[in-house]
Amino acid sequence: MNNIIKFIPTLLFLFIAYFLFYKIYPNYQNTYQLVQKFNELKSREEQVKAIEANLEELKNTETLQTLIKRRGSLNNWIPPEPKIEELYFSLAAIFSSANMSFKGFSFNIEEDKNSSYVLPLKVIRFNLDIQGNEDQVLKIVKAIESNVRIMKIRKFSFSRDQKASLEVETYFLPEK
Repeated sequence: MNNIIKFIPTLLFLFIAYFLFYKIYPNYQNTYQLVQKFNELKSREEQVKAIEANLEELKNTETLQTLIKRRGSLNNWIPPEPKIEELYFSLAAIFSSANMSFKGFSFNIEEDKNSSYVLPLKVIRFNLDIQGNEDQVLKIVKAIESNVRIMKIRKFSFSRDQKASLEVETYFLPEK
């Protein structure tokens, strides 16, 4: 009997260890994982709230509201597709306003990899050869620079025999 009494604390210790290891510890692990997930979700919720606040602030920005209202104008400045036919007719009208005949142009379309623009613009580059006096050439240059569609003259040369050569680029922003 004396041996049994000595063995009871050891048996009680083993029972408690078994209970802790097989019953409580798995529940503790599950609880710990749930707390981690809860904290992660709480962090994401805070991020979402911050993004929502930023979006709400952007919605209330007058500049952005103006841009949204003027989306049609933006599509004229930088269209969502190349619109080569419209470009052709625009250049023909420019030449016509300078009392000159338009003989067409050759062009190529490429991505603007060296650009500092934030948007992924595509570039249409084309060359124009102009035969006309100085006033006519200047009128065409001014009309190109002030066109509704954004155009940039990259190279310009004018010779004494009244021949001018322009390298022009315009842009479009493809919708993905």
